[in-house]
Amino acid sequence: MKRKEIRIRDPFILTDKENGCYYMYGTTDLKPFSMEAGNTFAVYKSYDLENFEAPIVVFDGEEQGFYADRDFWAAEVHQYQGKYYLFGTVKSEKTFRATHIFVSDTPYGKFTPLTTTARTPESWECIDGTLWV
Repeated sequence: MKRKEIRIRDPFILTDKENGCYYMYGTTDLKPFSMEAGNTFAVYKSYDLENFEAPIVVFDGEEQGFYADRDFWAAEVHQYQGKYYLFGTVKSEKTFRATHIFVSDTPYGKFTPLTTTARTPESWECIDGTLWV
């Protein structure tokens, strides 16, 4: 698929120099004509940033029984010490919007939650987390 055909907000590109490709994450599970998003994170793979393979879901909140059920936003993935860490904004009816961290052995997932709770303060609305060492 062509770049212009992809509906995404908050895109983030992970460069894989070893394999000569790019992985694009972001807010991808968008509801039609809405700012709302569903409960999955996905990745698009490209070798030229113009032509992309079909998206692959790397985390499915419902499938994993995850507490958050909506507004999975602004995913970004960083390679760190041999693992891949996905930082994503999530929300549920009973929680504030928060940054959660997920981990995988590959940029394709399947990612799993690093912890059972978000990394941002429980009583704050927080979005768009990133890796800081």
